[in-house]
Amino acid sequence: MRGRTPRCRRAVTAVAALFTVAALVTAFTWNAIFEAALSSQIALTPTSRSYREWVAPTVPLYFDVYLFNWTNAANFPEEAPNLVQLGPYRFRETRSHVNVTWHPNNASMGYRTQRSWHFDPSSKGSLQDNVTIINVIAASAVYRLRDAGFLSQKALAMALAMYNHRFSVSKLAGELLFDGYNDELLDWARLLPASLTGGAPPVDKFGFFYGRNNSVDTDGYVETSTGTESGILPGQIRRWNYQDHLPFYEGECSKLEGSVGEFFPHNLTERSELAIFMPDLCRTVYLQPVGSGEHGGLPYHKYALSDTSFDNSTTNIRNTCYCNGECGFSGVMNVSACRYGSPSFISLPHFLYGDPQLRELVHGLDPDPEKHSFYFAVEPKLGIPLDVTARFQLNIYIEPTPYITLFEKIPKMMFPVLWVEQSVKVEEKILQELRTVRAILDWGGTVSAFAALVLAGLTILSCYFKPHCAKADKVNLEKPKDEAEVKLNPMYTLKKKQLIKQKLLQNHWYKITRNDTLAWTAGTMIGLLLTLAAAAAFTNGEEEIMKNLTTVTWAHAVNNKTYLEAALASEVSMLEADIVLGHINGKEGPPTPIMAHPPATTSDLTLGDFLNSVLQYNNVNSKQKGVKLDFKSIEAFEKSQDHIAQFSKPEITFPLWLNADILPGPVDAKTKPVDPVKFLKLGANHPRAVLSIGWTTNYGGNITEGEYSREQIGSMLRLVNENHVNQTVTFPVRAGLASNSQPVLLDLLRETSSLNSSMTVWSSEGDAVEVDRVRALILTVGLERTYLDVPPELATRLHLPPADTKTKN
Repeated sequence: MRGRTPRCRRAVTAVAALFTVAALVTAFTWNAIFEAALSSQIALTPTSRSYREWVAPTVPLYFDVYLFNWTNAANFPEEAPNLVQLGPYRFRETRSHVNVTWHPNNASMGYRTQRSWHFDPSSKGSLQDNVTIINVIAASAVYRLRDAGFLSQKALAMALAMYNHRFSVSKLAGELLFDGYNDELLDWARLLPASLTGGAPPVDKFGFFYGRNNSVDTDGYVETSTGTESGILPGQIRRWNYQDHLPFYEGECSKLEGSVGEFFPHNLTERSELAIFMPDLCRTVYLQPVGSGEHGGLPYHKYALSDTSFDNSTTNIRNTCYCNGECGFSGVMNVSACRYGSPSFISLPHFLYGDPQLRELVHGLDPDPEKHSFYFAVEPKLGIPLDVTARFQLNIYIEPTPYITLFEKIPKMMFPVLWVEQSVKVEEKILQELRTVRAILDWGGTVSAFAALVLAGLTILSCYFKPHCAKADKVNLEKPKDEAEVKLNPMYTLKKKQLIKQKLLQNHWYKITRNDTLAWTAGTMIGLLLTLAAAAAFTNGEEEIMKNLTTVTWAHAVNNKTYLEAALASEVSMLEADIVLGHINGKEGPPTPIMAHPPATTSDLTLGDFLNSVLQYNNVNSKQKGVKLDFKSIEAFEKSQDHIAQFSKPEITFPLWLNADILPGPVDAKTKPVDPVKFLKLGANHPRAVLSIGWTTNYGGNITEGEYSREQIGSMLRLVNENHVNQTVTFPVRAGLASNSQPVLLDLLRETSSLNSSMTVWSSEGDAVEVDRVRALILTVGLERTYLDVPPELATRLHLPPADTKTKN
């Protein structure tokens, strides 16, 4: 017996040594472990939280525009232009990524970006302000023909004179920005061949942002990495407008590279460079390190466009291939090649870091790095932007043109027109999460190592200073004396084993509850920190498991006893039935709520009997069936209140949906909606029930196109808000229409997220449906927020994830 205690101590010492090794390994590899965990969390997949945050950002975005009002235009070119800055004209921006397609073969995704802008009251300017600027239409026409022959230039000169064009135009601020204004020269340009217009699409109006509102074409088609491939960040540009290079430039400048502005490398240093691809500039820009600081308790490195970013290659040789010919003024970039040959040049506001000559030719500019710089402040370890301010100025290039009178005596110069600013700062809620993640990164290795070492020490002490190590060997394990008895009675062996197990539990209780638990805790401590590191970036509180709602199954038009019996005997999850006022077959009297679809007014099943049958089934079956009651008139809903009240009590748990089309919808639907205010008021009497509120539709047959308009979505939002809806809602949307309405539906669900809102995608047989777009919509909204009620053939073609798919938030 005396020899056994040292063996126990040697075993414990070996375990302690393993803890020590684990501590050292954890300390030295913590950053790599954390990096792997973080990368897996930020990867973009159809069910990831990072994707849901990316596809429809909720961070408030504002777009500020400053216009340069030309106050002495009548005296040009004798006097240098005097410019007075107006604004900001502020617009609230809503952004979403639409038409998302997944390419798992190369871990990439394709999408377009849809933006909408709404004028914000906090603007310091009015859209009715009268503003004078250079005549951009005339300047663009002259620039296009700058190398043309005498006859072409004279023809343009005659057109300018005929249409009474001047070197300047005075328009309302709203016309110059989003509304646009008419010009005869645009009508003339529509008649010209593409070779003379640079391939520009014909337009009926001109405005700097005309046609951009709600467009999906402004940024073009973008294809980026998803981050699911090891070592590759999400959001890195792969293709733009279906090309893997930039056709406007040659050599190194034609390369597509960098982030699209949302995901950046981790472990940045004060010597790192940020590469960002910007569709508006048709190129990648390179931000240089300019300093460090702190925001919200988190450190950041600041990267900005510098004096070499738009250099004319005198100090930055890699800018040479961006010149598209002879490099001109330093501090401006020629983007005419990707703007259909218009004389568009980009700079920082007020020609910050630009050639001094640029400011000598105009009056009223005062560059200030604090007001006019372009920068990203990025948390260096996590690569997450904390503070971003993007600023650019649009300039129109002009030069003397001998055969066009209006441009004959002008100077060669860059004429400032406007500059824009967009600033975003991380909200405090996100800052709290980021501080937690950063703390885990900074201290996780140390804490894990310290915990393992301490627990190893406690393990040794518990064995050396407690007698239980020796006691563990005192169980009598000797062989039974009567071997014949053992062979004849197998139960003896079983009983003996049970006795041995019982003694082991008794004698080792202290060891199990102290030594083994300590060992388990050490491993768990490390595992817990790893879990936190992986999840804290995107969770605030406990992990939420989301269900795949698209797998809920339906029985339709359960409007008679035969259908009801069949539905209850089937595997479907939800029973959908219609309610009208009418009579039971063969009976007279006042109309009562019955199960029937208009124009029928008779049935063999009342609403009360229908609900009682479902309740009786659910009382004796573990798999509950829910009901969706579709009311065809407000009168039917009013008469049904007593019946519904019996089944909307808290103690009755099966799903209960109250459905009605309460608003007119696409495409010019003529069906009369159910009174919306009365329906919502009566629905509030049943807080357990889900309100399924939608639009009447006119679709199918010869009607194969349409969408839910922003006005129709806005009407629904106003109803929900004005009637103080405070219960779960789902919005039934017709698949063929919904597929064309992704941005506005995302807005609707975002604005009603506090109501645990969802959408129910439905379709009738024969509806024209773009399957890929419906699938993209469902995956964008999320499987946990989308019910699917479509014909089986369409459901099969959607190829949605299977029934057991769950997404972790």
